Amino acid sequence: MEIGVSPVFLCAALVWLCGCDPTGRHQHNEVQSVGITTTEVTLGDKGRDLAIKSGDRLVIKLEETPATGYRWTLGADVPPILRFIGSRYMAPTGAQLGKPGLSEWTFEAESSGEGQLYLKRSRPWDGSRASSIDFEISIHVMP
Repeated sequence: MEIGVSPVFLCAALVWLCGCDPTGRHQHNEVQSVGITTTEVTLGDKGRDLAIKSGDRLVIKLEETPATGYRWTLGADVPPILRFIGSRYMAPTGAQLGKPGLSEWTFEAESSGEGQLYLKRSRPWDGSRASSIDFEISIHVMP
């Protein structure tokens, strides 16, 4: 008697092992690191003094509507106490025309000290014109 493996079962097992759903889209499973805290701030935190621990993450979430041409950018160098991890734009859900999405900026606290983090919302082609909105916070990284 020969025992075989169904091709359908084999494909399903491979999809499961690869972390994809049956449509081929990758599943995003959040992995939380033990002892690392993520602090999220928004435009409402503008001007705030923020204390975080070395190794923790800072995520800045700011509304953005790219269709207007205004985009968030770093307004100055990232202070040496932080490491810039990346930024991304998350489109709004639903089909409402002109609804803003979120510009998300992620940093990691690398060393103890203090510094200023500055972002500005402007149109790249406007050159030296003032931005429409500025965002600045003081960061205090503790050991």
